[in-house]
Amino acid sequence: MMAMAEIAFTGRSAARRIKTESGPVDRLTMPIFHQGKFLGALIVEADGLDYPNHKRLLAKINGSEPQKTSPEEAAGHRMSIVLDLLATCLDTERAQSTAMAFVTELATRTGCDRVSYGRVNRTGQVRVVAISNSARVAERSNLVRAIEAAMNETIDQGTLVLFPRQGDMLMSDREHVALSRMQGDSQVLSVPLAHENRITGALTLERHGSTPFGAGITALCETLAVVAGPILELKHRDDQRIFGKIADSVQGFLKALIGPRHTGLKLAAVSFAILMTWLVLATGTHRVTAPAQLEGSIHRAVVAPLDGFIASAEVRAGDTVSAGDLLSQLDDSDLKLELSKWQSESEQLRKQYRGALASHDRAETTILSARIARAEAQLELLSAQLARTELRAPFDGIVVAGDLSQLLGSPIQRGDILFEVAPLDDYRVVLEVDERDVSRLSPGQTGRLALEGLPAERLAIVVDNITPVATARDGRNFFRVEARVESNIDLLRPGMAGIAKVDAGQRRLIWIWTHRLADWLRLRLWKSLP
Repeated sequence: MMAMAEIAFTGRSAARRIKTESGPVDRLTMPIFHQGKFLGALIVEADGLDYPNHKRLLAKINGSEPQKTSPEEAAGHRMSIVLDLLATCLDTERAQSTAMAFVTELATRTGCDRVSYGRVNRTGQVRVVAISNSARVAERSNLVRAIEAAMNETIDQGTLVLFPRQGDMLMSDREHVALSRMQGDSQVLSVPLAHENRITGALTLERHGSTPFGAGITALCETLAVVAGPILELKHRDDQRIFGKIADSVQGFLKALIGPRHTGLKLAAVSFAILMTWLVLATGTHRVTAPAQLEGSIHRAVVAPLDGFIASAEVRAGDTVSAGDLLSQLDDSDLKLELSKWQSESEQLRKQYRGALASHDRAETTILSARIARAEAQLELLSAQLARTELRAPFDGIVVAGDLSQLLGSPIQRGDILFEVAPLDDYRVVLEVDERDVSRLSPGQTGRLALEGLPAERLAIVVDNITPVATARDGRNFFRVEARVESNIDLLRPGMAGIAKVDAGQRRLIWIWTHRLADWLRLRLWKSLP
């Protein structure tokens, strides 16, 4: 009894069949109001109190004790029902479960035999999604088709459709009449649901009996059309698979693009179409871009001619030198001592040679002649080594590497590179061209070079040679491409780095901007295919 009374306290009537010792008994509860205040609940027990009978009993109770509520109280009661229905929608996660719970609760609150919810699909036709107190929807049944026809009728008119009509309603209700006849002259009410200024679905309420849908229920349905429609639609969108969401987004974009309003979007689309047409039809110069470094066309290394020690250092890297200028002096004291020794020995051998000639000792003369020749050769070797202790510039240029000023007195070995000299008026450019672009280069192509030290200058270059061997560094493969500088600027120095762009022919602008991505996708696809 208390459970039934609590249901009445919420403002609802309810019927329930219970089992007693004497058999099943139908129990009906009815709230009692007086001047808008809840006084209590009337609970009736009877045998065989089926649906028509308890509806007639409720009508008698209402007629014998009419309920008088103010418009504010009716609106508050209606909003309480709306909030309960919204809570029902938000209590579940899946779209199908939400729709089922919503229509079932709405049928209970409004005393309807059946409440159906339909949603407009991508083709513009409504399809029944949920029917109250039904676990599944028989999509091809005649009843479902009749409900969908009634929903399409209210959606096409964009307004509430009620049968039987009340007052001077002007609406087309042919499909509602057919649905009512199919269900034994039942009462039918349909209302469209809207979201984001478009109709997304419809609700159809049905109940038997002669009592028509009152103004309270029609107002409730109109309110639900505004607040529940967006929730049901958003639930459906969130429950879709990723491809369905993409399709809905594309469809919404196309509708906004083709339909009325959205002037900014249309202007953006037209501008984008013009831009794409221009990119597809227009051509431009495709340029291969690569890091570049400036080098002297001649790169001469000055090496240690013999083992020794550094005596002096006259220049260091960055100094400008002329041909023959002294770069460094090696310690020659040991060589001079050795030279003096061989000079003395040579004089002594010559004296002995003259004595042998005077005594006509031909054998001794031959031996001394050979020893004198050996001494002369040793003297020439020492003289040449003494001359090479002076390291001089091979030509006019700049010292690009080498600084011995901090190594005076240090030992060196023959073959050690002490200096590197490059000319100041003849340069070459070394480009590190990515392996993806090297096939588009060939000798004779022209381009431009921008150096970090001279960012405002654009030096003309011509490709001379492409090294057919790749080099791997910093996680990428590149080829060494050599080019010569056509213009000569006094500020150029070997070792300057920058960016070079080589003209590789005319191409479509769309290809120039997208060929890297297209090549990458083509390679990935080929790798993935069996």
